[in-house]
Amino acid sequence: MELVAETPRPLGLAVETKHPTRYRGLVEERLTELLREFELLESERVRVMSFSSSSLRRMRRLAPVPQRVLLMGRVPPHLRDGRLPDGLRAAGVDLRVIRRDPGYIARAHDRGNAVYAWTVNSFPDADLCLAAGVDALITDRPGALRAHLTAAHAAGSA
Repeated sequence: MELVAETPRPLGLAVETKHPTRYRGLVEERLTELLREFELLESERVRVMSFSSSSLRRMRRLAPVPQRVLLMGRVPPHLRDGRLPDGLRAAGVDLRVIRRDPGYIARAHDRGNAVYAWTVNSFPDADLCLAAGVDALITDRPGALRAHLTAAHAAGSA
């Protein structure tokens, strides 16, 4: 958090709260304290992500973190139309969701929601996600993917 708070260049922070945990709401309370300590509580550079919608509801009550992301390994039937639980505007979906149902992204966008894809580590998968309209890629290979996407963009605009 110190690095994000002090760097002069744009640098984001994605924090995933892991649940279930025996500490329940203490995870979100401590995260809120840390964000406040580093003056990141209301920063557009911070995303709090979780597979637990109750964790994200707690964060909504505790902190004005602009971006809360519901992570989903699969999209449950009641959310396949692109809706998200109240107060959430971003879904983080497993890459397999996009492979099976690339139309999910358009449905989420139609409802005003962003879609992030994880874990996108290959160039073909990155191309697939971008063609489908994904808003952000989560990867273990940021340098390689950035170089690929920059080169692909330059080739496309030439």
